[in-house]
Amino acid sequence: MVKLLSLFMSLLSVLCSCNSQTTVEETEKYKFIDSLSLDDLETLRGVNIAVRNKEDAAYSFGILLRDIYYRIPAYDTLKEREIIMNPNWYDVVKYAKANNVDSTQAYDFVKIISDKITSVFHRANVYSIKQDASLGDFVIFELSSPEIDKPKEKIICLYPSGEIRHQYWKDYFTKAEKIKDGWYK
Repeated sequence: MVKLLSLFMSLLSVLCSCNSQTTVEETEKYKFIDSLSLDDLETLRGVNIAVRNKEDAAYSFGILLRDIYYRIPAYDTLKEREIIMNPNWYDVVKYAKANNVDSTQAYDFVKIISDKITSVFHRANVYSIKQDASLGDFVIFELSSPEIDKPKEKIICLYPSGEIRHQYWKDYFTKAEKIKDGWYK
């Protein structure tokens, strides 16, 4: 009987350590959530930014503003100013004008925006961040690599306004597991 009780306690100990390991892994994986402020999340409205590997630098990203998609350079990674200055490569002046900023101030204005977005992206340490207001008031953070044969692991932040405009996402949020207020997987 003592041996059976000892065996049971050992098994229970192993099971508990396995459970706590999963919790530690998940805690580590989701720790970026606490590093993001509401201001950071607002910065991501309309943004689509991604890399193939977390070690890669993001060279550009897209911003959707009033149904127009703008390609913006990630200033912290570009080496040659000529590339930034070439309006055929990026929509710096167009994006600045869409925000009522004079073309003479366009590069300075977009650099501030670019630095904020890439800073949030690097702090989150994810593969991609996507936000499309036509789908709803939420941001998708993809945690896993974009492999063809595996579904991407994602964490989704629902903005406080919480409006969901697309039926797929309405169904998704009814079934999604809540991590904490406003955050789902």
